[in-house]
Amino acid sequence: MAKLPGTLVPTDVVGSVSSRGLLLHLSTTDMTLLHQRESRPGIFDRIKIYAINIDTSDRDVSIFWGATEDPISKISMRLPAYAGPCLIVDDWPIERGLPVYAKAATAATINLVTLINPATFI
Repeated sequence: MAKLPGTLVPTDVVGSVSSRGLLLHLSTTDMTLLHQRESRPGIFDRIKIYAINIDTSDRDVSIFWGATEDPISKISMRLPAYAGPCLIVDDWPIERGLPVYAKAATAATINLVTLINPATFI
Protein backbone atom coordinates (compact mmCIF):
# COMPACT_ATOMS: atom_id res chain seq x y z
CA MET A 1 0.00 0.00 0.00
CA ALA A 2 1.61 3.28 -1.10
CA LYS A 3 1.17 6.39 0.95
CA LEU A 4 0.83 9.84 -0.56
CA PRO A 5 3.00 12.48 1.08
CA GLY A 6 1.43 14.64 3.72
CA THR A 7 2.30 16.70 6.72
CA LEU A 8 0.69 16.42 10.12
CA VAL A 9 -0.82 19.75 10.98
CA PRO A 10 -2.67 20.98 14.07
CA THR A 11 -6.33 20.72 13.20
CA ASP A 12 -9.27 21.86 15.26
CA VAL A 13 -11.05 18.85 16.67
CA VAL A 14 -14.62 18.99 17.82
CA GLY A 15 -14.76 21.43 20.73
CA SER A 16 -11.25 22.83 20.21
CA VAL A 17 -10.45 26.38 19.17
CA SER A 18 -7.33 27.51 17.27
CA SER A 19 -5.78 24.04 17.56
CA ARG A 20 -5.53 24.34 21.34
CA GLY A 21 -5.79 21.36 23.63
CA LEU A 22 -9.19 19.93 24.45
CA LEU A 23 -10.00 19.34 28.12
CA LEU A 24 -12.05 16.19 28.66
CA HIS A 25 -14.65 17.80 30.87
CA LEU A 26 -17.66 15.57 30.34
CA SER A 27 -18.82 13.08 32.92
CA THR A 28 -16.94 9.83 33.00
CA THR A 29 -19.85 8.00 31.34
CA ASP A 30 -19.83 10.26 28.27
CA MET A 31 -17.28 10.32 25.48
CA THR A 32 -15.87 13.38 23.74
CA LEU A 33 -15.82 13.27 19.94
CA LEU A 34 -12.29 14.13 18.77
CA HIS A 35 -12.48 13.54 15.05
CA GLN A 36 -14.94 12.51 12.37
CA ARG A 37 -15.11 13.62 8.77
CA GLU A 38 -17.55 13.01 5.96
CA SER A 39 -17.76 9.38 4.97
CA ARG A 40 -15.48 8.54 2.05
CA PRO A 41 -14.67 4.82 1.87
CA GLY A 42 -11.03 4.17 0.96
CA ILE A 43 -9.91 7.65 2.06
CA PHE A 44 -7.95 7.79 5.31
CA ASP A 45 -6.75 10.48 7.69
CA ARG A 46 -3.68 9.95 9.87
CA ILE A 47 -3.95 11.01 13.49
CA LYS A 48 -1.59 11.66 16.40
CA ILE A 49 -3.02 12.19 19.88
CA TYR A 50 -1.09 13.55 22.87
CA ALA A 51 -2.46 13.59 26.41
CA ILE A 52 -1.50 15.80 29.33
CA ASN A 53 -2.53 15.03 32.89
CA ILE A 54 -3.16 18.34 34.64
CA ASP A 55 -4.08 16.74 37.96
CA THR A 56 -2.12 15.92 41.13
CA SER A 57 -3.03 12.20 40.83
CA ASP A 58 -2.47 9.51 38.24
CA ARG A 59 -5.40 9.43 35.80
CA ASP A 60 -6.71 7.07 33.12
CA VAL A 61 -7.64 8.14 29.61
CA SER A 62 -9.21 6.02 26.87
CA ILE A 63 -9.36 6.59 23.12
CA PHE A 64 -12.04 4.76 21.12
CA TRP A 65 -10.82 4.20 17.59
CA GLY A 66 -13.55 3.95 14.98
CA ALA A 67 -16.28 2.76 17.31
CA THR A 68 -17.94 3.65 20.57
CA GLU A 69 -17.29 1.56 23.69
CA ASP A 70 -15.96 -1.31 21.57
CA PRO A 71 -13.21 -3.11 23.55
CA ILE A 72 -11.45 -4.07 20.32
CA SER A 73 -10.96 -0.43 19.38
CA LYS A 74 -10.16 0.89 22.87
CA ILE A 75 -6.74 2.37 23.64
CA SER A 76 -6.18 3.03 27.35
CA MET A 77 -3.33 4.65 29.23
CA ARG A 78 -2.69 5.67 32.84
CA LEU A 79 -0.92 9.01 32.98
CA PRO A 80 1.15 9.90 36.05
CA ALA A 81 0.36 13.14 37.87
CA TYR A 82 1.35 16.20 35.83
CA ALA A 83 2.63 13.99 32.98
CA GLY A 84 2.65 15.04 29.40
CA PRO A 85 2.48 15.54 26.67
CA CYS A 86 2.37 11.74 26.31
CA LEU A 87 1.92 10.22 22.88
CA ILE A 88 -1.12 7.93 22.87
CA VAL A 89 -1.77 7.48 19.12
CA ASP A 90 1.20 7.76 16.76
CA ASP A 91 0.19 8.60 13.20
CA TRP A 92 -2.48 5.92 12.81
CA PRO A 93 -4.80 5.83 9.79
CA ILE A 94 -8.56 5.96 10.19
CA GLU A 95 -11.06 5.73 7.36
CA ARG A 96 -13.10 8.86 6.78
CA GLY A 97 -16.51 8.62 8.38
CA LEU A 98 -15.32 6.59 11.37
CA PRO A 99 -15.24 8.50 14.67
CA VAL A 100 -12.48 8.89 17.25
CA TYR A 101 -13.72 9.44 20.81
CA ALA A 102 -11.98 9.99 24.14
CA LYS A 103 -12.97 9.58 27.76
CA ALA A 104 -11.16 10.35 31.00
CA ALA A 105 -11.74 8.27 34.10
CA THR A 106 -12.04 11.54 36.04
CA ALA A 107 -13.58 14.61 34.43
CA ALA A 108 -11.47 17.76 33.89
CA THR A 109 -8.10 16.09 34.45
CA ILE A 110 -6.88 15.24 30.94
CA ASN A 111 -6.06 17.67 28.15
CA LEU A 112 -5.72 16.25 24.60
CA VAL A 113 -3.87 17.67 21.63
CA THR A 114 -4.63 16.11 18.26
CA LEU A 115 -2.69 16.41 15.00
CA ILE A 116 -4.47 15.32 11.83
CA ASN A 117 -3.12 14.69 8.35
CA PRO A 118 -5.88 14.44 5.74
CA ALA A 119 -3.84 11.92 3.74
CA THR A 120 -5.02 9.44 1.14
CA PHE A 121 -3.81 5.86 1.07
CA ILE A 122 -4.03 4.01 -2.20
